[in-house]
Amino acid sequence: MQKLEIMLVGDTSGHADEGMKIIGKNISTIFKNKYFDINLNYINSSTLLKNIFKYQKRQIIHFIGGPTYKTIFLSFLAKLILFKRYITIVSFIHPQWNYLTRLTYKIFTPDYTIVQSKYWEKTCNDYTNKIYRMSLSAVDPKKFHVVSKEKKMEIRKKLNLPLNKLIVLHVGHINKGRNVRNLVSISKFKKFYPIIIGSTTTKIDKLLIDNLEGSGIKVITQFLPNIEEF
Repeated sequence: MQKLEIMLVGDTSGHADEGMKIIGKNISTIFKNKYFDINLNYINSSTLLKNIFKYQKRQIIHFIGGPTYKTIFLSFLAKLILFKRYITIVSFIHPQWNYLTRLTYKIFTPDYTIVQSKYWEKTCNDYTNKIYRMSLSAVDPKKFHVVSKEKKMEIRKKLNLPLNKLIVLHVGHINKGRNVRNLVSISKFKKFYPIIIGSTTTKIDKLLIDNLEGSGIKVITQFLPNIEEF
């Protein structure tokens, strides 16, 4: 039986501590471990362009991330080079939708589009009817689950966190656009203990971090393999 050949294109750099990276990595892992009739390669866009003819036997090419106008154009360009030998899929994880992206999507519409909300389904419906709405993001219940009060205290002691305060946690990019400065006002109340855990692979605003730490907020910028403990 011939295997289904799939190319998954996303951001493979650094640690998988950011939404789109985690989704790409998890999809790749699930397919490799559970579906033995599928041959899947997970690469970044630069590798795809440099080795385009190496992957010409692929039947499906799936772009994870964004998309931006670059993602959409790349899906078209790769298919053009290989004479339309495969199906292109673009997933809307965190769209950077502007005039250029909309124009690129209209002209170089991928074969299929995966969206995660009714809003994007309606938006893309203006250009194609090959749209599927499904959630590509999820919570791993084996990692993130309710624990007893005793276990909470044990974890707080392990992480050197206060035992008698309410922890307010932000996990994600550390920039002004995420409104993390709002935690400064929360830090003024003694019953709260704000913590910010940032990504290791996105640009960090050093001045903002200094300001947050100066206000008494705990900021963590290194990779945490057991982030669920927070």
